[in-house]
Amino acid sequence: MFSSNELSTSNCGSNALDVFTFGPVCPEGLGIGYMIKDTNIPINVTSFQQKAHTFTSALTRALSDIKDLLQRTNTSDAKH
Repeated sequence: MFSSNELSTSNCGSNALDVFTFGPVCPEGLGIGYMIKDTNIPINVTSFQQKAHTFTSALTRALSDIKDLLQRTNTSDAKH
């Protein structure tokens, strides 16, 4: 059985670029291009169906939650 990849991602490790994008591989999918930098991770989300904003909002909330958790863990570890 064939399936479509509704979430397609690609990473670009070049320091020569500031942004990187990657398109969806199926009409209803999302494409996520990202770069891991020293101090940040630029992420570009694309969609043929105008779904990028919804996904980006959810991803932003999830990454913010992870950041908060890691900061609380670091603060807690520093006190011990």
